Amino acid sequence: MSGAAKGAAPIRAALARLGCDRRIAAPGEVIAAAGEAPGRVGLILGGWLYHLRTEPDGRRQITDLMTAGDLVAPGFPCGAAPGLAAYALTRAELCEFEGESLLRASNADPELRLWLMALMQRQRRRLEARLVDLGLRSGSERAARALVEIAMREGTGRPPARSLDLSLPLSLRFFGELLGLSTAHVCRIFKDFERRDVAHYETGRVRIHDFERLMRLGNVTPAELATFAASAAAPPDLPPETCAEAR
Repeated sequence: MSGAAKGAAPIRAALARLGCDRRIAAPGEVIAAAGEAPGRVGLILGGWLYHLRTEPDGRRQITDLMTAGDLVAPGFPCGAAPGLAAYALTRAELCEFEGESLLRASNADPELRLWLMALMQRQRRRLEARLVDLGLRSGSERAARALVEIAMREGTGRPPARSLDLSLPLSLRFFGELLGLSTAHVCRIFKDFERRDVAHYETGRVRIHDFERLMRLGNVTPAELATFAASAAAPPDLPPETCAEAR
């Protein structure tokens, strides 16, 4: 057994003792409504989800993209997060735990607590990086960095070959809400990427032609690439008896 597998064994055992409900979410399904108290915490087993903040005037900002190994529970463990909701972007599979039970178990189990803190810290680092992007970087830099991050997370942390097709569906509106840009601005950015033969967008799909050039356009450092790779960590391989039937 590898060191990673040995390290995951106590987490698997702790989560198995808690038990959970396995949930299959369809694209667009609401996982947690805005302002809803985080009574349940979802561990994503597969697929993509996102957190969306909607302002009273209707403006929208995607604050995080989440996939296998991430937690989805807006406001957990501090309480309801006004205006913040969670949605499935693709078909997704989750194990949902009772939030209070998970907190009590983590207080009693140091290894489970460290694992939970590491997941929340990983998502916090992504949020901090997104804030820096929104405040300091140009639209083209933001777009390039987002595509590099998605490619790394889809590739389970390994840099892809020179070119690749992203499987994640990305409408221009969705990408704009992720980057804090208008749909028209995103369209201009992709036209520029196509002119440079770096990436091509067509009907919700993105093909990256030159990953290294895309990294340079986004000013992505090796350390940042490693951070993107760390976000591709898989969830623990839970025993089948951990989760109740899918709903």
